[in-house]
Amino acid sequence: MNTRSAIEPSKPALAGAILSKGGQSMPDLWRIQHSNANLFARFVRTAQPQRAAGISALIGDGEIAIRRELQSIPAASWVSLCAAAGWTHVGAASLSWCDGVNEEQLWQAWNEATPSAASPEDAFFIAARSTNPAFLLDDKTLSAFVPHLLADKMKVCVSLAARSEQVSMDCSPAALHALPKDFQQFLSHREIKLDQTDARR
Repeated sequence: MNTRSAIEPSKPALAGAILSKGGQSMPDLWRIQHSNANLFARFVRTAQPQRAAGISALIGDGEIAIRRELQSIPAASWVSLCAAAGWTHVGAASLSWCDGVNEEQLWQAWNEATPSAASPEDAFFIAARSTNPAFLLDDKTLSAFVPHLLADKMKVCVSLAARSEQVSMDCSPAALHALPKDFQQFLSHREIKLDQTDARR
């Protein structure tokens, strides 16, 4: 749980603030998460493969540490922070690791951060892949995702963005054509790489 005590002597101004178990303030956690995502988007997608791998590993280690800190932040407090700052994909993904978060809070946050999932930007995919897997759909085929579209379109899109390579393309061309146009557009994004091994020709 969060604490309002044990303030470091070098940080007297944080007295009264909600802090993580490790003594981080919520604005600092928010800033670090967004800085990491910007770094990932800037360097990992444009750098040479060896350099990108090193940066990715460095960010990955940092992400694990931040997730541990977020687990001691009450979800309601993180929601208030992000609502004041403006919802982002990264803020919504971070909420998935907070203490006491529920499905309704999480997907409302993703919807606030996402005017349209049909043509997502890089940040959408970066954030989706850092979302707590406990909240994602774990179906193995595209056809198994389709029934969720009506009630949980954002959950479907975030889940596919997070793990599309683990999902088999098992829909016929006719079935794909029958899907909502915005979802067809989403599936055509370069970052959606469904497993084509069992695709029906």
